[in-house]
Amino acid sequence: MNKRISFLLLSSLFLIASSSLSFASDHTAHETSALSDTAVQVEASVGHFEIEDDFGDTDGQSINATGSFAFNLLRAHIQLDSMLRYEDGDGSVTTWGLGGHYGLRDENRGHVALNTSFNRLNASDNLNSKFYRIGAEGEYFFDRLTIGGAIGALHVIINDEDGRDSGELHYYKGAVRYYIRDNLKIEGSFGRVKAEGEDGEIDYTHLLAEYGFADRPITLFTRWNGLFIDDGDGDEVDTHQFLVGFKMNFGGARNETIKTNDRRYFSDRCLFENVAAIC
Repeated sequence: MNKRISFLLLSSLFLIASSSLSFASDHTAHETSALSDTAVQVEASVGHFEIEDDFGDTDGQSINATGSFAFNLLRAHIQLDSMLRYEDGDGSVTTWGLGGHYGLRDENRGHVALNTSFNRLNASDNLNSKFYRIGAEGEYFFDRLTIGGAIGALHVIINDEDGRDSGELHYYKGAVRYYIRDNLKIEGSFGRVKAEGEDGEIDYTHLLAEYGFADRPITLFTRWNGLFIDDGDGDEVDTHQFLVGFKMNFGGARNETIKTNDRRYFSDRCLFENVAAIC
């Protein structure tokens, strides 16, 4: 991978990362019953980002929307995700994506799953890209602490005037969540993307605080994301993103706590809806 291809790939990853009902349910018995347990979560946020590189600093704003549908049957778990993001900074970027998780979940112990996603990025400077990702994830639940991790492969096709293909990239991530109360959570993560045998890497991280209202379907959150790109040839780009937003829960998740919904229904979406969501 020469310097030009590396720069285009890292730039495209940066763009997609920084551009980043009601159902009947019987969730109390879903792990031993043939009755399905379903939930929906929608999220909306607004953000401000700052980009620091060797050519100067820039900033901009973003609007983000995501949705997830979770389905539990016995201990099997399926989660389907979607996202849409619009960013206005030095040019505009629109990103959309679809993904899913397929695995086993026990809200008292943890979960393991395979996950996959597809994203499409359209930028105003005609840099358009497709992102394909497949991976695995797992979490273990203590009383008020959750620890987890994810690994996988990422493939990027950059549709510019030359047509670029990243080849296979690999990523890994570790995450920690702590529930101060069942409706008050703090969490953080750190991950890295790297091409095997090549110089350059992308580090991504985040910190989040989320608060929920008792017996209400809404929660509020604030989040900081960091994205740190090193192309291996001395060029670096640092991005800081600040988000505020809310989540609305429906179905089995409607009036449950943040802790219950995290452990019973919803995994990280891994849809590039922010700069720390490669997975």
